[in-house]
Amino acid sequence: MLGGILPMVLRGLVKAELSVSSISTLKRICRECRSDLAPYAQDILSVSQDVLVQEVHKSSQCSWLMQALGFLLSSLPEEQILGRLLSLISPHIQQLGSLVQQEANPTNKQNIVHILGMLSSLFSTLEPSRCSDSSEGAASPRLTPNPVVVVLQQVFALVQNILSRWLHDSDVVEAVCGVFDKSVRTLLHDFGPMVVQLSEMLGQIYSTFPQASALDLTRQLVHIFAGEEHHISNIRSLVRAMTSTTLSIFQQEPREHPDVAESFMHLHAQILRRRPDLYQSEQLDVKALFFCGILSMNFPETPTAKAACFFFTEFLSRCKDMPVLDEVLQRDG
Repeated sequence: MLGGILPMVLRGLVKAELSVSSISTLKRICRECRSDLAPYAQDILSVSQDVLVQEVHKSSQCSWLMQALGFLLSSLPEEQILGRLLSLISPHIQQLGSLVQQEANPTNKQNIVHILGMLSSLFSTLEPSRCSDSSEGAASPRLTPNPVVVVLQQVFALVQNILSRWLHDSDVVEAVCGVFDKSVRTLLHDFGPMVVQLSEMLGQIYSTFPQASALDLTRQLVHIFAGEEHHISNIRSLVRAMTSTTLSIFQQEPREHPDVAESFMHLHAQILRRRPDLYQSEQLDVKALFFCGILSMNFPETPTAKAACFFFTEFLSRCKDMPVLDEVLQRDG
């Protein structure tokens, strides 16, 4: 049926009034029929690139379209993916570079967040190794770099430039973190080559202007990489930096940052679950973390109190095996 249906869907794709129906149909086709899409890949990519550059569709529909193209690219032979990927995103990367050089105003901010959102959507479904790896999440070394990692490494300097201009804008920082968050969730261990750069960047931006999105991205890195010995030193340094900055917030006006408190509790629940031996470090003040949990349970915001409960669930379950935790519990419990 694809030979008959796809031309009709692609004709609909260029019409704004058919935006929702044409894009949702294309996304479903690219997801469900990915093994049969090779003969139609160029047509789909060409039409999609045109409508994206011409801004035919609203922001949310552009994100759906990017998800569809992620499924499509994932179905191609791996040696073709990088070239097609660069061709697809180059106009948007160039626009992003231009926007960063311009005056910081609401319109430019909206466009930057829009482009970063499109990249996040694309990377949320682009997983070339999923078709070729027999064991999901395996940490075996790749023969070639993952195409998404290659792109992220190429645009990393641009991302840093964006942050240097917009660091105090939570929407832009959240959009930047979203690009990496979607990538690490999708690529899992293939994201490994980015860990060093990303850890350094996260520590720097969070110490300058703490935001929950940076803590959430740190939690993803802990979840995926805390068990890998060649990454643990970077993870340990990152956790130490994020914890130190957040403890200083709790010493001042924590009630003004319920989202940071919530993400901080989730981060440390994840650490206790995945790598509790990080708590053996003298760099982590267990008593201070315990009282951060107590303060967070008293927040009026339900998600923050709930996150604190998750933290204490993990904390209490580890006490019998870790004297450093049990000591605090017996003294202050």
